[in-house]
Amino acid sequence: MPPGGAARWRHLRLSLGRGAQAGTAAARGPGVNGTPTPTPGLDWNAIAGELEAEGHAVLEGLLAPTHRQALIAAIDDRHRDGPDIARPSWSLRRTVATPGRGELFAFDPEPPDFLRIWRDDFHRHLAPLATRWRQLLRPADTDRPAAGPAIPARPHDASARLDRLRAGDAIGLHRHADDADAAAFRLVLLLSEPGSDFTGGELVCVEQRPRMQSRPAVVPLRSGDAALICTTRPIRGARGPYPGRLRQAISRVHGGTRIGLALSLDGAP
Repeated sequence: MPPGGAARWRHLRLSLGRGAQAGTAAARGPGVNGTPTPTPGLDWNAIAGELEAEGHAVLEGLLAPTHRQALIAAIDDRHRDGPDIARPSWSLRRTVATPGRGELFAFDPEPPDFLRIWRDDFHRHLAPLATRWRQLLRPADTDRPAAGPAIPARPHDASARLDRLRAGDAIGLHRHADDADAAAFRLVLLLSEPGSDFTGGELVCVEQRPRMQSRPAVVPLRSGDAALICTTRPIRGARGPYPGRLRQAISRVHGGTRIGLALSLDGAP
């Protein structure tokens, strides 16, 4: 657990190796409907350490180019007039289109195989950390069965959304976990390339701590990168651990089009 007095955030980029991306992409499967190897090459000990220290970790090059390109193409197709554009095992439907806040797309009936495999794999590695955090924040619950762990014991339905932001669009600060005292995780991925596809549109995280100033941070992402974010984590204080609650936002897009993807690892929509 980090001390409560820490004032500056740092960013540890946990890389799969961009020079080896072609091989990594092949290992994950030939296409968006294939069955990829679950999250290859991740150092879960380093990820857990970064989550405990900072509340988020950048996973560099997590999304294979074939998957990224297929998702972008699906959004482009869906924008045309007419019925949803079907894929062999999934389709996209636009659920929200709000001026200034962009568009949200949902998978129907379920996300591609690789996202559901990711969710199972992330759950398997993060569940022990989430359970330990929950016990620190709720010591009275330590000796009794949990009403519902921070990550569901068996996640079947991956809550995944794509978002498309154009010039002038932004997503304000928000949280995705209803339970403020239990650890919850989200995977936030960037599909577009900063600088060439869009400008602005940075991922911003703000951690709120009781009786202390909030800590804002811009989390740098490139195309294919992901930020693993915990919405609540224990922070060591003089009277014991207290919850640090994290909200996220996407700053205003100045030009171009920014496409991102968010995968809930805690069952939240």
